[in-house]
Amino acid sequence: MAKRGLITLSPELMAEYIDERGLDQVTTRDKVKWRCVKDTCRHEWMARIHDRQSGRGCPACAGSMKGAFRKHPE
Repeated sequence: MAKRGLITLSPELMAEYIDERGLDQVTTRDKVKWRCVKDTCRHEWMARIHDRQSGRGCPACAGSMKGAFRKHPE
């Protein structure tokens, strides 16, 4: 069982973390709310903290949203 309150996020991930629960209330296995920091996106989605720490980013920017045809200018 994962322990609550032992999570440390990089500054980049902290900038995208918008879940109403604090990091002391979740584990790395919990799905929490994120918001893309790119001005051309600002997409909000739910993802596990572990997945974000493993390098997974915004699904809209990656083009992996089901049924989405969003493109962002670089």
